[in-house]
Amino acid sequence: MRSWKKYEALVAQKLGEHGITGVQLLDDGFRKNISEIGKFTASSKDLKIKGWSFEVKSRNVAFTSPEDWPVNFWPMFLDTVSGFEKKVIKPIGYIFISQQTGALMGASCRNRESWEIQRRFDRERKIYDNFYCLQKRML
Repeated sequence: MRSWKKYEALVAQKLGEHGITGVQLLDDGFRKNISEIGKFTASSKDLKIKGWSFEVKSRNVAFTSPEDWPVNFWPMFLDTVSGFEKKVIKPIGYIFISQQTGALMGASCRNRESWEIQRRFDRERKIYDNFYCLQKRML
């Protein structure tokens, strides 16, 4: 397994342990550096569950449920607006995994019209970007 798929594989394993079948871990490559992100964004997928596309977002935050997600991290960042909108096949949902606790939370893309957009600094790319953000009620 490729190292960048560690958390996607852990999510697939946990879903299987809880009786969810039809989980496929996808390996559609990875960018060598941040400047290549655009060519992977449109077609990248993390998991398929019963044929439906899901994105996995690992977070270095200790949580076990939406109730104990750190207050100073609300609203929760989902994805960049440009990244989501470039996707040829939009995910049906997002699965968040805590790198610290291994807990999972999910968000549906069905309520996309309720997502907030906030302009924030992206520490990885070192630029400002627009992010879709979620409130606790959406998890």
